[in-house]
Amino acid sequence: MGEVMIGILCLMIIGKFTFVLMRLTKELSAMNQQKEDAKKQKEKREQYQKERYQQRQEESSQDFHIPTPWEILGVLYGCKFSDVKRKYYTLAKQYHPDHAGRNGINEDEAIIKMQKINAAYAEVIRFYR
Repeated sequence: MGEVMIGILCLMIIGKFTFVLMRLTKELSAMNQQKEDAKKQKEKREQYQKERYQQRQEESSQDFHIPTPWEILGVLYGCKFSDVKRKYYTLAKQYHPDHAGRNGINEDEAIIKMQKINAAYAEVIRFYR
């Protein structure tokens, strides 16, 4: 009878250990899953931050681009002076405040654009003198 009791006791102890091991295994797998989820979230956050940084860089580079006088006039750097002069007269006809209404351009916008064109032309003339 004592051997039977020892056997039952051993089975109970083994059963208890098995239960504890199963519980620990579940907890460990849950902890590993949480770590993996946290790692994925961190990677997503870093990816989003990289994309946002690149987007801001592109926006800022577009916002702060200062056009050269040649870009304003729409000619290539180092082209013939006659090409610059022809392009200037074409733009002056198009954006002159007196003719802006006929071309469908707001007069205030035309004044600002004409000032930029005149300043660019004055700068380019210095290059050719």
